[in-house]
Amino acid sequence: MTLSPVKSPLLLPEILVNIGRFLAKRELIACFQVCSTWHAALEPVLWADLNFEKQLLQSYFVDEERQVRILPDPPTIQRLARHITSIRYRGCQSPISLLILPHIVRLTRLRVFHHSSATLRSLILRNAATLVHIHWEEQYSELASVYRPPDLVDDMFSVLVQCKYLRTLTLTRSTVSESQAQPFYQLLQQLHSITLSSTKIHSFPSDPTHFPNINSLALLGVDMDPKQQFKLVASCPNLATFSWKARARMPITVDALTFPTTCPRLTALDLSRCESSDSIMAQIMQKSPHLTFLDASRSSFGPACFKILVRYQSRALQHLDVRTCWDVTPEMIHAIMVYCQRLVSFQASDIPARVLIQEPQLQCLQLEILTLNLTEIAQDKTIQFRVYEQLARLTRLKILTFGPAAEISRIGAGTGIAASGGGGGSAAPRTWMGLGMGTGMGAATGAAVAAGNNGGAAVAGARRLQHAIGSTPLNNMMTTLKKDEPDSMDFRLKYGLAQLATLKQLEEFRFEGLVLCKMDVDEIQWIANAWKSLRMVRGVLHKEKRRRARLESKLRELRPDVRLVSIDMCKVTLF
Repeated sequence: MTLSPVKSPLLLPEILVNIGRFLAKRELIACFQVCSTWHAALEPVLWADLNFEKQLLQSYFVDEERQVRILPDPPTIQRLARHITSIRYRGCQSPISLLILPHIVRLTRLRVFHHSSATLRSLILRNAATLVHIHWEEQYSELASVYRPPDLVDDMFSVLVQCKYLRTLTLTRSTVSESQAQPFYQLLQQLHSITLSSTKIHSFPSDPTHFPNINSLALLGVDMDPKQQFKLVASCPNLATFSWKARARMPITVDALTFPTTCPRLTALDLSRCESSDSIMAQIMQKSPHLTFLDASRSSFGPACFKILVRYQSRALQHLDVRTCWDVTPEMIHAIMVYCQRLVSFQASDIPARVLIQEPQLQCLQLEILTLNLTEIAQDKTIQFRVYEQLARLTRLKILTFGPAAEISRIGAGTGIAASGGGGGSAAPRTWMGLGMGTGMGAATGAAVAAGNNGGAAVAGARRLQHAIGSTPLNNMMTTLKKDEPDSMDFRLKYGLAQLATLKQLEEFRFEGLVLCKMDVDEIQWIANAWKSLRMVRGVLHKEKRRRARLESKLRELRPDVRLVSIDMCKVTLF
């Protein structure tokens, strides 16, 4: 009697499909090429998400050196149509007729860039019973550099209303005309999440309409009267997540103070880049006692908001971003890290090392994401040792960022714009000299305009001018480039780096804002041995190119599973 060979579980199609759904595209492509069995089992998972670009091409990066391109030919689409759940469509050159095949019956997500043909409407109607998420985006004219008028189908919102299970809608650079207003607000009755970005809405219903199902709302540069915008927000009693960014620098007024009362379940608030007073933001925070997420970067977050935060919000708040806020002092940053003990993510900028290491010690021991731009270090070994000693207590850290992050460093003339009342820094060209002049001249113009209006505004303008010139990440990096020794953390063992061996869960180590970092082979070996969970290192390992290349190759040799991103600040971050 002979026993049949035991079949490996990894050869069972149902197990491979379940595993493939949790893999990223890069990992999925690698598994796709293992053998014929894996190829047949993972093919439906691979083609579940179709990305139709202008040339009908999908691009996936298997590794950093080789790019694999997959062309979804018509026979493949017809054969696997029943597995397609997501379609991303851009341009008019792709054969959209392939997308209305009768076998595409499981489509749940649709993202469309500038297309309004009747064929696309047929695609939506054919899959009305399964569509859950739709993202519609218009585009700017690439030739004329002007806004291209939206070309939505006249009855598009009437078509979308027929998607009974549609829960998420995103409109970008679109227009809701008066003729479309009624079906649009009827559609809002069934939606759970809606994002309006650079969208124009012509009217708002005069009678009090409620949208009880909406729990996530984002109004990003909406061309609509601010009072009507906040009326829309107040009409969502179950709102939990709200994000608002003004169009044409319209500030938040007293009219906005009603929505925290009508939305008692608000837990996440994004007011980054908002023009409003510190007192108004403080009142909004005070009326939202259940906040767990607050993004106040580049806003007027100041002493009033800080008092509300420390007194009332410290027990619930888990995610906080106060980067590039004019009135946030280093003492505030330190106090937040002491009193807000439930913080999981905290991002701030410009705190001297001497403030970070002062008593009392940091108490936010649950932090998993931390971004700090430490200054005034002056290569003092004692100070750096105590900084590492403080950070070593944050044993749950997964992402640690030193210095200004790349996205914050690309402020350009934005500092001048934020400091001025009208936009004096906006005309500065995006060059090295233009960035510096745009920051200073824009802030000076703002201070001069404020001085002509009233004394209080002049004082605020002068304070912002001093902040823009003396402590922005851009100014810090320009000063660092002129010095032989950086005024930043030194990632060497003799400076106390070994104390961070307690960060066993660290996955990403970022220091792209520190231009003149110095490491050696000993530090690379220590990182490879101490941080077993590390998945990415982002920054310049050494200022000298030859030693940098040697250290990068050494890190890849010791830890091939770690992704190394070497950032040249002069070429990538500043421009």
